[in-house]
Amino acid sequence: MIEGLSHITLITCDLDRMSAIVTQVLDGREVYSSGDDTFSVAREKFFLVGGHWVAVMEGESLTTRTYNHIAFKIPPGTVEEYRRRAEALGLDIRESRPRVEGEGESLYFYDHDNHLFELHTGTLEERLERYRRGRLPERPMTTREQALRDLRRTLTEAGFETAGLDARLLLIAALGISPTDLITRPDAALSPAEAGRLAEFARRRLAHEPVARIVGEREFWGLPFRLSPETLVPRPDTETVIETALALIPDRQAPLTMADFGTGSGCILTALLHELPSARGLGIDRSLDALWTARLNAYMNGVGDRSLFVASDWASAVRGPFDLVASNPPYIASPEIPGLDREVREHDPLLALDGGPDGLDAYRILLSEAGRLLKPGGLMVLEIGYDQAEALRHLARDRGLEVLRVAHDLSGNPRCVALARP
Repeated sequence: MIEGLSHITLITCDLDRMSAIVTQVLDGREVYSSGDDTFSVAREKFFLVGGHWVAVMEGESLTTRTYNHIAFKIPPGTVEEYRRRAEALGLDIRESRPRVEGEGESLYFYDHDNHLFELHTGTLEERLERYRRGRLPERPMTTREQALRDLRRTLTEAGFETAGLDARLLLIAALGISPTDLITRPDAALSPAEAGRLAEFARRRLAHEPVARIVGEREFWGLPFRLSPETLVPRPDTETVIETALALIPDRQAPLTMADFGTGSGCILTALLHELPSARGLGIDRSLDALWTARLNAYMNGVGDRSLFVASDWASAVRGPFDLVASNPPYIASPEIPGLDREVREHDPLLALDGGPDGLDAYRILLSEAGRLLKPGGLMVLEIGYDQAEALRHLARDRGLEVLRVAHDLSGNPRCVALARP
């Protein structure tokens, strides 16, 4: 009698590339790698994916594509996140067949060996129950223009100041289209899957989840950055760090070394590497999830080959010295956390916000290590809170650092301090 599924074996011409798909898209955990010491017919790796054993073995790719496929269950509302992961690895997304209400959502994609994968939000029980109900009367199809208007009105009535922009961004993300496509095809009808995805996005926004969290991406320094629950949403004010650092670097073509402490999404490091074509950088964070996201963003923006990401509690695992150290550390005083805006308090990681009793804990750590982390003449550029400039001046001078400048953001508030090791 069959007792259950033993394992799934996939044959691939590129073991490393398939391993990246299993770990980065399918959330797999590697449990075995044969290396060249094989017990089977070829090199292989074993993974656990959702509790199932998936074997990946080196061999010849499938010659053609078929509809035979492997389907994995994913939570509701996560299809777009998995779509972004697949697209980041250059996988070929296959549009899902039309779905009926209550059937769940699916994401299909082909790998480089012509295997077809499905990621599905529903369960067998839900699908059987829906099929037992038969075909429901068809509803009038909603157009993009109608959906945009309805969502804008809903958000406006709920008191969102940026209702129009929010509605537009959510609709574009839910449909997976470009802003131009929305303008040129306003009368295109939403499929049931698209309508369901938009309804889910609207529900999350009405619960005060930030738009960037819902769509999973935010632009910074003109570059796209993916987000995760353990990364801050990049903010325009943080671009002051980039502007200040670049203004103090005399030769942007120089082979500089840099480190970004508390890298999060990697936006600071990636933006700097984008502007400094010969530089190499190190991103440091305590969160492995954040490091995975930062690495993905670096490769997505073309600087992955010049960046390295390390898990460390600040500088404990980092040697240096560097030409440039940059950071947007947690700088909100612990007693102020409960009074933060709801969208920040409930959705940004506390680890990236809480700077200790006076908000200066991270600065004390970084400045105490500056002599080791910076080369002579090296720069340290730190984002600060609007009322922390004077405190940072004193901390820096007490540790023998020169205060080069305090830079202000677009609102006129002090936003970062630039220091130098004499």
